[in-house]
Amino acid sequence: MIKPKILTLIACLTTLLAGIPVFARTPSSPPQTVRAQMSRIVIPELRFENAEVSDVLAMLVRISREEDPNGIGVNMILMEQTLDGVLPTITLDIRGINMLDALDLITEMAGLSHRVDRNIVMVEGRGKGNLETRFYAVDPTLFTTRMKAAERR
Repeated sequence: MIKPKILTLIACLTTLLAGIPVFARTPSSPPQTVRAQMSRIVIPELRFENAEVSDVLAMLVRISREEDPNGIGVNMILMEQTLDGVLPTITLDIRGINMLDALDLITEMAGLSHRVDRNIVMVEGRGKGNLETRFYAVDPTLFTTRMKAAERR
């Protein structure tokens, strides 16, 4: 009788040789895909009077989930607050606009910019768009090993 661990190993090797990934990772949506999705989502009406930009963006996210034909919507993050703690306010009354155009208009009115990183729309202050956030996998034992080595010196 073959042991379960050996059967698992054989299954993995067979799968790899067949060219099928054993552990599939769901890829993030590229920026073009998110932008195309935003272009397809049509907002029937958007009306705000002296609303903080954070409230307007939260409403856009909610509407995107309601109006998206796939029911997924768009992920959006307001990256920073202003230094004085006061967010810009927006007053607008528009109808029949796609989400991408609405976001362009709102960020322009608020003096902000937006970019797509993975499948998230990042809204941030103008001039901040050139900054890049990266995530790196780090071995958790690396720091303790280095600290112990430094202590021995």
